[in-house]
Amino acid sequence: MKVIHIATGAYSVPPAGAGGAEKVIYSLTEHLSRLGCDVSVIDIKAKEHQGLKSGVTFHEVREPPIADKGLPHHVIRLSIFAILAIFKLRTLVKNNKIDIIHTHNQFSAAAILLANKLFHWNIPHIHTTHNSYIVMRPTLANKLKNILEVIVFKKANHIIAQTNTVRQQLTSKFNVSPARITVIPNGIELEDITEFIANNPDQGSPGKVVLCPARICPRKNQLSLMNAIPIVLKAHPQAKFVFVGPVEDKAYFDTLHKFAADENLSGIVEFTGEVSPKQLYPLYQNATVFVLPTLYESGLLVHLEAMAFGLPVIISRIATIENTVELEKGSALLIDPNNPNEIADAIIQVLGDETLRQELSNKGKKLVWERFNWQQIATETLNLYNGLKATGA
Repeated sequence: MKVIHIATGAYSVPPAGAGGAEKVIYSLTEHLSRLGCDVSVIDIKAKEHQGLKSGVTFHEVREPPIADKGLPHHVIRLSIFAILAIFKLRTLVKNNKIDIIHTHNQFSAAAILLANKLFHWNIPHIHTTHNSYIVMRPTLANKLKNILEVIVFKKANHIIAQTNTVRQQLTSKFNVSPARITVIPNGIELEDITEFIANNPDQGSPGKVVLCPARICPRKNQLSLMNAIPIVLKAHPQAKFVFVGPVEDKAYFDTLHKFAADENLSGIVEFTGEVSPKQLYPLYQNATVFVLPTLYESGLLVHLEAMAFGLPVIISRIATIENTVELEKGSALLIDPNNPNEIADAIIQVLGDETLRQELSNKGKKLVWERFNWQQIATETLNLYNGLKATGA
């Protein structure tokens, strides 16, 4: 089975990049390789993977020399990557028999649809939707902004959805046949986390640290957590709040900074910027509680990673998150992401109750080990590949 994954072009696949979809590509392809697949990835960076033991071959296309500032630049950059990726893929197709092409964003996926027609490849095309903007909020405006993804939903041979809610949305809002959708969740690198914990034993309690790892943008809704901070400090004046992630929306980031300044939160709030996956591990280990008041998601990894580290998780009461948490009742506290008082009450409760923290920790670890290990997820994905290859669809 020879499989080609097309990366997103937005961020490079780890170890250099740290985006959610890029993490999925890295881990999924590594575990598919372990299962005997001949796996390649077309990405903007390949040198970082030389010498690694993932078993995956990386093919590099030159990163477009366009600063990623604003939506127009972002669209141009990803479009150029998708075009260059097709030229690279055409060379690979000429020299090899490719069984499956797997895409992870709308630009690369639309380019594959076009290439399959132009070059008469007829290679089965699987698309994983990571785009929560359109799936969970399918307004006319969002559909127009993401028109390529709408086309991909209709034309790709098969769609992978991370949760049952995403599957239902694709069926009801985009008229995708249920037969063309398979639910396969994202996983987390439990082996890496276990190894890190073994090599980095408990470093002692750093105090009451609230960790919020997510790219800085309105969808991740860090402002609701910021509004909860003054309330939390009345009950736990020693609490610290660490926001980890790249700045996707500069104006929103400026709003967060202004709030921190207006509320005299200097020394209470820290913004680390983007970190690599391995740099995030010590932050998980030294935190007391994980909080993310995200507004909508299609698939999410960071709360599962936090659970693997034994962190109590406080997260939004939204359908896709509930799909995960309901698999192990009591594995997280669910909050209204638009209610700072409710967010603050949950944080105060967890910081002040060691028994609750331990209960959440135990159930969270049980959930991720039983349901979200990459070997199991890669096996499900390979079964899907084999089914599509056998039917030629």
